[in-house]
Amino acid sequence: MREVATAPDVVEPEDDDLFERYLRPGLDAEELPELYAVRRAEHELVALRGLLGGSLGGAQVRLHVLRELCRDGSAPDLSVEDLRRRFPHLEETRFGRILDRLTKADLLEKDAARDVWHLTPLARLAVASLDAVMRFAQEEDGDFGMLLSQVAGDSSVGRLSPESLGHLLSRLEAHRIRFEEALFSQSENEVRNASRRWKSVMRWVEKGTEILRGLADDPTLSPAAHAIARRIGQSQSALLKVETALRRTLHQMEQQRVHLGESGLSTSNIAEWLGTLDVGALVDLLQGAIRGGVEPGFLYSDVLVDVAHGVLEQDRTGLEEPMPPPHALAPLPSLPDEAKPEEMEPWLARLRELSSSQAIAELVPGGSYEQAAWRLSTLPLVGDATGAELGGLAGALAAIPVDVAVLEGTVRIDRDEIAELSNGTVSPRREP
Repeated sequence: MREVATAPDVVEPEDDDLFERYLRPGLDAEELPELYAVRRAEHELVALRGLLGGSLGGAQVRLHVLRELCRDGSAPDLSVEDLRRRFPHLEETRFGRILDRLTKADLLEKDAARDVWHLTPLARLAVASLDAVMRFAQEEDGDFGMLLSQVAGDSSVGRLSPESLGHLLSRLEAHRIRFEEALFSQSENEVRNASRRWKSVMRWVEKGTEILRGLADDPTLSPAAHAIARRIGQSQSALLKVETALRRTLHQMEQQRVHLGESGLSTSNIAEWLGTLDVGALVDLLQGAIRGGVEPGFLYSDVLVDVAHGVLEQDRTGLEEPMPPPHALAPLPSLPDEAKPEEMEPWLARLRELSSSQAIAELVPGGSYEQAAWRLSTLPLVGDATGAELGGLAGALAAIPVDVAVLEGTVRIDRDEIAELSNGTVSPRREP
């Protein structure tokens, strides 16, 4: 059950609560241009305060009344009898107070001569805005979708402002920073969550790309808005590159995963399972798992103190000897960073000639462990559209129309110096 939000207990005074009282002494609100927009919107803010002010229940009922009136356009003028028939579930006295409050807030207008009410344009603006907020709030990253819809709507009627584009750019940058932090954390859980979140974000980014294409040739757009639109395009490109980094990091983590004996479970599986438990279950698991330090019964503290005193008090002249030379470390075998040309070209040709889906466990092994490890390390770059413009091996791999799918778990190999290999498939890309 969701907890119902409650209004704060502290209520600020209304008659005396002037805008200027919030400014530092000596400052004049008229001289601060950044305050102009909110000061100019006094009429709209008073209307929203009349609609949403007070208790949560009262605000919900007032919004309910306005939404129902906006939804039905068949009768723009409503008498008292019409209103009571529309809202028979509301208590009459309280309903009368609601109509009175909405009228004072300039959301309803009463024609005294005809004794009818009708909605004001401000009421329709308020309801449309709040409906959009409630609708997008139910979706993951819905704020992103609402910002995009606002940019698209403003652009279609020629009223797009730098402020609307600035909100969208700020949201894109927040996503980019969050994904980069997940990569820097080197936490598998954080990277996997970021990868899932990236797919949700890209659903909106793709729509945003279509909108930005229309803005590029818009002659009515101001230079400031054009500059922000270019920065939005750059931020979207950065988000596209993040996906490659997320895939590469997950692939590297898959290679480094530690498996627990023959159980088929890995430390990542254990960590994911522990993350599903509540605090009580974790406490139960720790019962008896943590022990104190080793305390051998044959050691006596007083004897240890006597021995330590004797060692410290003895004459150490002539006892000190130079430290022995360190043992020479055996040279570590080095793995080649780049494959030799005679190894690289056959691998590229094999990927280009792939005609059907093939398991990674069948495609990668062959020759030595070092050769197979190099082939496996190149798979995250294969078919990567963002790296197609790069040169060298990365560009050649990115240009191959192949899709790589890394699945959970590993496959037993036991040949070509390989015991286990990541599970997955490499498939030729089908043109739509």
